[in-house]
Amino acid sequence: MSTAGVARGLRIATEMNKSAVRKMVRDRLRAMSADALSDSSAKVCKNLLQSSSFVESKSLGIYVFCERLREVDTWSVLDYCFRSDVEKHCFVPKIDPSKGTAALLEISSKHDLEEGAKGILEPSDWKPSGAPRKNALDNDAPLDILVVPGLAFDRAGNRLGRGGGYYDRLLQGVLQKCKEKQWPKPLLVALAFEEQMLEEIPMDSHDMPVDVVVTPTQWIDCQMNY
Repeated sequence: MSTAGVARGLRIATEMNKSAVRKMVRDRLRAMSADALSDSSAKVCKNLLQSSSFVESKSLGIYVFCERLREVDTWSVLDYCFRSDVEKHCFVPKIDPSKGTAALLEISSKHDLEEGAKGILEPSDWKPSGAPRKNALDNDAPLDILVVPGLAFDRAGNRLGRGGGYYDRLLQGVLQKCKEKQWPKPLLVALAFEEQMLEEIPMDSHDMPVDVVVTPTQWIDCQMNY
């Protein structure tokens, strides 16, 4: 078989493995009670909020929780960032399904959000003043932290998304901007329930690992586990 044929076969095998893993983790999440999801989310976010990385950050990107996806609830983190006595620039994703891309737009309140194309709350394009919202990829300062969602993770920082590829492309854009501006890259953080942690995640060449996984009981420095 040609080299191209071998590579194609590996890609197909990886995707089949990813499909099986996605089904397994979705089944685990569906088995969690509402109380378990809420309690574990609170513990994960407390671990993030109390970390020196978060405390010292000035600018962060973070996803908006979607109950339907049964992911870690980020509202406590967002509410903290919205406080008048907290000086943090907060950027959240806005998906463009037609292009398969995502932007990170700055918000300062829940009122800056509206339902997006996938039923997930996203920033409106314009501020109440009529000015366009600031995009992290066009900003004049780097992000310190970027909190990314995912379906499954391992201790090496490998991340399995939900199959859309939005965040892999977003991360590539953020890292390219850092390279162009000679900025340090943001700390890439995943928030995960214990049910989302696996021994090993099937990865493709374009998949982007994270630096830290925060669970209800652990702050996992993935760079220590390579």
